[in-house]
Amino acid sequence: MELIRHWFLVPQDFDECKQSDDVRQLGKLLQKQTNERTSFTILTTTDCNARCYYCYEMGISRYAMTPETAKDVGEHIVRVCGGEKVKLSWFGGEPLYNAGVIDVICSVLQEHTVEYSSIMTSNGFYLDAQTALKAIRDWHVHTVQITIDGTESVYNRTKAFIDRDVSSPFQRVMDNIESALDASLNVVIRLNMDRANAEDLFALVDVIADRFGHRSNLFGRVALLGQFEGKIHAFSSAQEACDFQIRLQDKLKSFGMEMKPSLKRCLHFNQCMADNDSCEVILPDGRIERCEHVRESEVIGTIFDEARDAEKVQAWRETMSFPECKECEMYPMCVILKKCEWNQNGCPETRRNNNRRNVKAALLADYRREKEAVGKESNETETGLYFGGSRW
Repeated sequence: MELIRHWFLVPQDFDECKQSDDVRQLGKLLQKQTNERTSFTILTTTDCNARCYYCYEMGISRYAMTPETAKDVGEHIVRVCGGEKVKLSWFGGEPLYNAGVIDVICSVLQEHTVEYSSIMTSNGFYLDAQTALKAIRDWHVHTVQITIDGTESVYNRTKAFIDRDVSSPFQRVMDNIESALDASLNVVIRLNMDRANAEDLFALVDVIADRFGHRSNLFGRVALLGQFEGKIHAFSSAQEACDFQIRLQDKLKSFGMEMKPSLKRCLHFNQCMADNDSCEVILPDGRIERCEHVRESEVIGTIFDEARDAEKVQAWRETMSFPECKECEMYPMCVILKKCEWNQNGCPETRRNNNRRNVKAALLADYRREKEAVGKESNETETGLYFGGSRW
């Protein structure tokens, strides 16, 4: 009966996909129903000092946010957040290529006593020791993601930085990562992989582990290239890509650098920011989009008024499924948006395998945490140090 009561056993003809859809819909209805927006991805500029061959932003207009627009952005956030704490994500282009506007936006929030925290996606080139300390103190950044594409020669060739006064950008970025770690920033090193650099990334992990492997605030993640525009070097098959990705993730794990798994991160009602009404993507000129992967045709409004293109907003909420979804055990954890470029080629086996691994790791991690917590409470009770009731 316990297995039935907790949904481990269901009737043979039970429609689990429909039940999952109903639970997800109920969850959305139970979410806080307000017009407040509390999560903002802000592009300080669409320009960048790197020229990566795979960049999905190739061909877009390069322009930077002005201090005047930055002030307007800050005031917009104050108006729409309803006094709630906000989460900021600094994006680009390279956000530190126009870091001054971050100061302006944060100053406005501070003037209005709006509580905020930040994350940043950066190539790390300008994240020196002084900037890392400023990021923590003034911008309230707690995590920065930095992409490393390979060992020194591969990285320098791939990034093709326009800054010519540095003999090795790789060494500069590695030094900056060390400064960020020393400042207590969490650093996520993103390993962008295609067939050209796949083997080299294994050597890169050795380099990273030799220098930073003992740091508890260092994490690594693997991202397969090819979902967006850009001249990537394709794997011979989805299986080959999946095998490389799993092996590299396992190597990160062997050095203790994997992202800490949690089941809460696997369960969600939205795919991402694009179908979440509490999120906004703000372009450097104050226009608003649903997705951080810039498409000027997808602008839904601006920070200067509350008018929004309802048709485009609704289009980003529409979901879809594929034939294999009905038999996939990952179905309850998937939200697949029709408009998302990640989903235009179906649901590849690499994605499903990755989801399975993430869920398994999260289940084991949560189980171990619960087991340790129960053991701790048991010990505290026996020694007279635990005064609470049952944790269940």
